[in-house]
Amino acid sequence: MAGQDASGGRSSPSIRDEAIVLSKKGMGFGPEDLCQTLLDKFLSITAEDEHVPKYLLLYSDGVKLALQGSPVSRLLRTLIDRGSKVLLCSTCLDYFQLKEKPLTGTPSCMSDIMNAMHEVAKVIYL
Repeated sequence: MAGQDASGGRSSPSIRDEAIVLSKKGMGFGPEDLCQTLLDKFLSITAEDEHVPKYLLLYSDGVKLALQGSPVSRLLRTLIDRGSKVLLCSTCLDYFQLKEKPLTGTPSCMSDIMNAMHEVAKVIYL
């Protein structure tokens, strides 16, 4: 879990050379509520870890996770605050008519998402 500095506060996280891809509203396959619970647990642990991923890349149904008020939007905000970059597929936002909604993350073109994948040492698909 996250380290503490000498004053007892949380130390600055280091950034892992990895990208986590979220292309759906849950993790794994199975009942929707189970998949959402798994993703919430995964992101909770990730947000509290001393090492956070460099990128979270959201496309397809995954962009819906970035809607403010989604079950994981607070966790995405925590990851951003700790140094991760959350990139949202603009094409997907347009498709789902979400561009005008409050979002947690940065709308990005597919070339930005691809460049992020090429830039890091490891890409994790959930």
